[in-house]
Amino acid sequence: MAVAGGAEVEDLGEEFRRGDAPADAGRHGVKLVIHVGCLDEVARRIATLIEHDSMGPGDIGVLVPTNRMVNQVVARLKADGLDVQELDRYDGRPTQRVKVGTYHRGKGLEFKAVFLPGLSKGVYPRPPRDTDSVDEAAEANDLALSQLFVAMTRARDLLVLLYDGDISEALAGGLDRFEREST
Repeated sequence: MAVAGGAEVEDLGEEFRRGDAPADAGRHGVKLVIHVGCLDEVARRIATLIEHDSMGPGDIGVLVPTNRMVNQVVARLKADGLDVQELDRYDGRPTQRVKVGTYHRGKGLEFKAVFLPGLSKGVYPRPPRDTDSVDEAAEANDLALSQLFVAMTRARDLLVLLYDGDISEALAGGLDRFEREST
C-alpha cells in the first residue's frame, strides 16, 4: 500500500511492494480524512459521529502505536464522557463502547471508523535511539510501518489520520492515492 512509504511491507506472510502501482485494499469506499489535531480533535470527531447517528460508539476504533498512548487516549475520551473499551481487555463480544488499543491489538478487528492519532513528523515512526545500530533502526522502522499498515486496514468506511505540525514523512508521499477530506 503506497501510504506506508517506499519500502516493502510484510504482513501475514504476504509481501506488499511500495511504488507507483495503484493501491487496492480489496474493498472500496474508505474515506480518508487527514487532520492537524490532537486528542481533543479525536474526541470531538467521535462525539460528532455518535451525535449525528452516523455510527454507534462500538463501531469506532482508536489505534495507536504504544500502550502509553493508549492510556492517554483512554483518559482523554473518558474526560469527554465517552464510554471506552480497551482492546487488551476486549473479549470480542459486541459492546457500545469506543475501542482503544495498540496497532497490534487491533489486528484482526474491523471498525466502521478508525482514528490514528500521533502521526507527526519526528514522532512516528519513532526516531532511532542513539544505541540502535543501523540494522536495528531499519528493522524498527519497517516494523512500525507494517503495524501502521495493519491499523489502516482496520477501517471499513472512514479512516482519520491525525498529526501535529507536519505529517510523518513515512506517510507524506502516498496520501494522494486516497479519497481525501483535509480539514
